[in-house]
Amino acid sequence: MGLVIPESVSSIGNRVFESAFYDCGNLEYIFVSTENTTFESRYSNAIIDKSTNELVLGCKNTIIPNSVTRIGAYAFSNCSGLISIEIPSSVTYIGSYAFSNCRGLTSMELPNSGASIGAYAFSDCSGLTSIEIPGNTGFSSGVFSNCRGLTSIKMPNTVDFIPDRVFLGCRSLKEVLYQGTENDWNNISIWNNNEPLLNANIYYSGYLTLTYEPQNGTLVFVQHYNPGENLILPDTPSKDNYIFQGWYTEPNGNGTKYDNGIDVSSDAFLYAKWESSKASETEEKKVPVDDNRRTITASSGGYKVVISMNRIVPYTKNKKAVVNSLDITSTIEDADGKPCGIYIKSIKATKPKIGYSKVTFKLKGSNKIEKKAVKAMNKSLKKIKVNVETNKTS
Repeated sequence: MGLVIPESVSSIGNRVFESAFYDCGNLEYIFVSTENTTFESRYSNAIIDKSTNELVLGCKNTIIPNSVTRIGAYAFSNCSGLISIEIPSSVTYIGSYAFSNCRGLTSMELPNSGASIGAYAFSDCSGLTSIEIPGNTGFSSGVFSNCRGLTSIKMPNTVDFIPDRVFLGCRSLKEVLYQGTENDWNNISIWNNNEPLLNANIYYSGYLTLTYEPQNGTLVFVQHYNPGENLILPDTPSKDNYIFQGWYTEPNGNGTKYDNGIDVSSDAFLYAKWESSKASETEEKKVPVDDNRRTITASSGGYKVVISMNRIVPYTKNKKAVVNSLDITSTIEDADGKPCGIYIKSIKATKPKIGYSKVTFKLKGSNKIEKKAVKAMNKSLKKIKVNVETNKTS
C-alpha cells in the first residue's frame, strides 16, 4: 500500500494525516510528484516541505535524509509497522506526537547533536526497551510516557530539568545509566508524575558492567553496579539435560567464580558452567555396592549425600523388613559443604530374600536445581542390598 501526492497539492493541514491515514501501519511508500512546487520526497518515502525542510509525513520504510531539519507533529504517529528509525544530526526539532503509538518501534536513535523534542513525541511506543539520550537534548511533557517496555535509559549530565509526565507509565523502567555524579543527579529538577524514574536504580559515571553469557542458546545480558555494591546474581539459567554450576570468568568453567554478596569492583564477562546430568547419572550407576557396607554415598551436580545405617536389617515373622528400626543418620551438603534443602523423603525395604533385603532411599529437593540433582542420586539409592537377621523378631 502506498501514497502518491500529485503536483496540484500545495498545502497540507495540520494533523490531516492523523485522521485520514490513522493506523496505516502497513503504508510502504510515499511518492510526491516531481512537478509539485511545495513538497518533495527526496527518495526517502516521505513528504518533505521544500521551504522549511520539515518532514511532514513518513511511513514504515522512511529513511530520513540529512537535509531534513524538522520532523512535524504526528509525522509517524500510529505507524505500527515502523520498526527502527535513525534521526540524523541535522534534525533540531521533533514535533509533538511525532512518533506516538508506534507500537512496533524497537530501535530509535536520536540526533547526536541534541534536539528539542515536543510533547508526547514518543509516547506509547511500547516496543522500546532502551533509550540513549544525547547531550543537550531538550524535553517537553510526556515525551516517553507509557513506553511500557522501557527498562533502561542512558542519560547525559547536561540534563538539568525533566518536565512532568516524561516517564509516566513506564512501569518496566529499572535503571538509569547517568553520565554525571551522584551530586549532579540530585541537582536535577524532576517534575511531577515521573515516579518510574524516581524508583529506578541510578548508576553514576564510572558504573561497572557485568556481562553474562548463559551458554545455553539464549542471549547475552548485563547487570550494572556502582563500584563497591554487593553482587546480586540473576535468576539461575536452565539448559536441557544439564545442571547449572555457577558463573565463572572463563568459558570452560575455569577462572574465578562469582558468588552472591561479593563486592563488585570491576567490569567482568561471566560464563555459565554446566555439568551434564546424564553423565552424573551414568557415574552414579557405577558406584559399587557392598552388601554389608555401613555407609552409602551418592553425589550429583555438586551435591553429596552420605547415609550411615546398620549392616543387618531385622524383619518380622511375616517376612517384612523393619524399616523403622534402621539406625540411620545422614549428611546432605551442597558443593560448598553447606547444608541444603535436600532431605530423605522416604525409606522402603522389600521382603527378605535369601538372607538379604533391598532398601530404597528416596530424596526430595526444594528447588529446580536440587530436584535435578535428586533425580540422578535417587537412581543410585534404589534397591540397595543389606543383610537381614537370621532370627525373626516378633
